[in-house]
Amino acid sequence: MCQKLITPPANQVLPGVTRHHVMVVARRAGFEVLEQDIKLSELSNYDAAFLTSTSAKILPLKSVDKYLFRAQPPELQKLITAFSDK
Repeated sequence: MCQKLITPPANQVLPGVTRHHVMVVARRAGFEVLEQDIKLSELSNYDAAFLTSTSAKILPLKSVDKYLFRAQPPELQKLITAFSDK
């Protein structure tokens, strides 16, 4: 199974430096990185969600609106580790 990182297109989010570096690290770690719309009604199709910031780096989310994500998947931990080790 291919690991994917899906992010909204740059015109829908702040295309910050940390976001850019997470995308680069994700590609190096073997993730397919896709920029596409993420609809609230389709959150159940995703295993996890996170925010990026300069200070928190990658911050996993437990919920978005009323949708609760299950336990943090190992793929997200792999990305967090790869980003921390860069």
